[in-house]
Amino acid sequence: MSKNITMTQKEISIEQGFERFFRWCRLKGFSEYTIEFYDEIRMNFALFQNLDVPIEEINKELLEEYILFLQKKDIITIIPIERKRTYV
Repeated sequence: MSKNITMTQKEISIEQGFERFFRWCRLKGFSEYTIEFYDEIRMNFALFQNLDVPIEEINKELLEEYILFLQKKDIITIIPIERKRTYV
């Protein structure tokens, strides 16, 4: 008789997700300037969202709210891409 074993992965926080990402970047040889840029993104995200919450809480709606937050704080500007018309 065989038993099915279900393994559940421990929930990781957003902060732990960032730390794993930074480690991966270093393993892949990303420059420290690139990693510092990503760390600035982490710090901006921390102004918007508590980084101790489970990473599973990140969804499309949260990311849209984050973009609006960045726009309101003048951290980013979204420049619309003009659609080019092509004539055949």
